[in-house]
Amino acid sequence: MTSTAKSTVLFERRTARVLLWVGGVALAITLFFLVFADPAMDESSWRADSFSRSLIGYHALTRFLEGEVPVLISRHFSAVKASAEKPLLILEPPEGSGELTEMVTTALSREAPVVVVLPKWQGTPMGGGWVRALAPLPESAVTAVLVAALGNEEAGGIEVVRSERGEARWDSSLLEPTQTAGLSLRVPRQLLRDPGVLLEPVVARGEELLVARVSETSLYLVSDPDLLNTGGLGLGDNAALAHGFLIDRLAPSAIVVDESLHGYRQATSVWRALLEPPLLAFSLHLIGLAALVAWAGGGRFGRPLAPPPRVPPGKHSLIDNTARLLGLREHLKHSAEEYLRLTVSKAASVWRPRGSFREQVSTLAGLGRRRGNHLDLEELGRAVARLPARGGDPRRVLALARDLYRWREEITDRDGRS
Repeated sequence: MTSTAKSTVLFERRTARVLLWVGGVALAITLFFLVFADPAMDESSWRADSFSRSLIGYHALTRFLEGEVPVLISRHFSAVKASAEKPLLILEPPEGSGELTEMVTTALSREAPVVVVLPKWQGTPMGGGWVRALAPLPESAVTAVLVAALGNEEAGGIEVVRSERGEARWDSSLLEPTQTAGLSLRVPRQLLRDPGVLLEPVVARGEELLVARVSETSLYLVSDPDLLNTGGLGLGDNAALAHGFLIDRLAPSAIVVDESLHGYRQATSVWRALLEPPLLAFSLHLIGLAALVAWAGGGRFGRPLAPPPRVPPGKHSLIDNTARLLGLREHLKHSAEEYLRLTVSKAASVWRPRGSFREQVSTLAGLGRRRGNHLDLEELGRAVARLPARGGDPRRVLALARDLYRWREEITDRDGRS
């Protein structure tokens, strides 16, 4: 049975394939960068962090250390990532950071060496990741960071002293004796002085401490950031001292550099992380997929299609239904006889022969012969009569039905009337 209704398809097969390929490739690229790409960094930073290439930045230090051990720039849970073989390096934490004490305490509880570099400078940016001018921070700001790092009131007894540049001899156990004798540190101007016994000197000049260790802990303090930052690392023996301290003394398998305290913290909430780079790209793919699903399953587009008629019109429908009835087999002869009567009735409505059914068949058969019809109605009637009462060959019955249809088409063609 044929139908005039068209199937409702949202996308053609070709269009659907193109969308699937484009979406699949885009999703694969997104997942690749999520897994293998470095986390998003503020490359234009001019501040005292490991992303900054300015004088007070530490990008040069991280590149210097990467020549020896892996360096992990951490943006969340830095203390948990540290261990006895992975020291935690905290570069100039901001003043008033209450998280500093918790981070140091957690890392020390994991037996991890912790190095806190005290702040010193406040800069004025000039664009492009550089600084225009530098001014020293107030000593009170440095002391506040020192107290937060130590996490106790005893830190209040430690003094932050500032002096002029000097070429005085520095005592250190970090380098070989031959190197120590000629140790030249040209930049230290911010030092620590401990009247008590809280700090143990690592690099010192008399009572002034440049690098110190808190007694009975693995917490180290670097008083002057100019020893390690980009502006000072290449001066004098600063690089040799940095290597002796961070690599030779601590003997790390890797170094964890915290950047969460500088504002580079990654979202710890799953939902917040999905709305921030780099997971934002993956979330946009999911939103697009959900939109397509809603589009496909939503309301109809345009005017609704009219339902097909229960009985389709036209001669082809009649022929199909007749063939289907003939295919039932149980009543093939009866169906053929009824179709013969229907054929004679259709022809009689045109030529109007008189008499009974047999007389009408004889009259119409004679008329067909006179018109030169290729088929004879009386022969077709006898063929129908010879069909078995039950069963039979459906193909034979279908052939008779087709012959009856062609005879009726020829006999009812008035243009061929003689």
